[in-house]
Amino acid sequence: MSDVVSIYGNRDPREVPLYTVGQAAAYLHVPVSTVRAWCVGAAYPRARGRTGRFRPLLKLSKGSPARLTFNNLIEAYVLSVMRKLHHVPLGAIRRALANVTEQTGLERPLLSIPFETDGSRLYWEELGKLIEASTGRGRQLAMRAVMKGLKRIERDEHGVAVGLFPFVNDVDEPHVVSIDPRRSFGRPTLQGTGVTVDIVADLVRAGERPEAVAREFGVSKDAVNRAVSWQRHLAA
Repeated sequence: MSDVVSIYGNRDPREVPLYTVGQAAAYLHVPVSTVRAWCVGAAYPRARGRTGRFRPLLKLSKGSPARLTFNNLIEAYVLSVMRKLHHVPLGAIRRALANVTEQTGLERPLLSIPFETDGSRLYWEELGKLIEASTGRGRQLAMRAVMKGLKRIERDEHGVAVGLFPFVNDVDEPHVVSIDPRRSFGRPTLQGTGVTVDIVADLVRAGERPEAVAREFGVSKDAVNRAVSWQRHLAA
């Protein structure tokens, strides 16, 4: 890790601003306007010609234009899982985050809390008891299920997020494309390598056979094909 940290001037690579709002939106397959609102807020119309302000859910490093760190990207990914896959209302998410922060002292619960849901509320487990995050009261879930999609976050032995396996269409897709701030400056790479996805896709587009590219980089042909699909998804 020391060599990796030195690349960033001895800063934690997870806290280096690496991604534009547009890049983060493309990686997460979320509209740019949505990610921007999560990051910097947004104005919205109210009754009688008034204007309201959507408060940001993420705290970004200072600077313009806005850039997300890897940890911000993880937080945005968790938000996308809550909203897109589980349809948890935004108001419930805000209440849950505020309540968890108040009760646990964690300023960034999206990074570390393994939330569960019933589709309308968020829960977390504390000392074997399931707590409804929005109220802080214990409540029994009819069916307990860790949020589908959160297993695509790679964590170390301390539970710290160190990698993300984004997906194109299906949350159960194989973990092929990896985003790791310690590899290739946080650009999407093939899992277990430092080979960036765009290089693999460019070679195939230039006429190289997928099996030849796979041999060159020591990966499977399926991984190459998925890299090409991922890059096509980014360009769409």
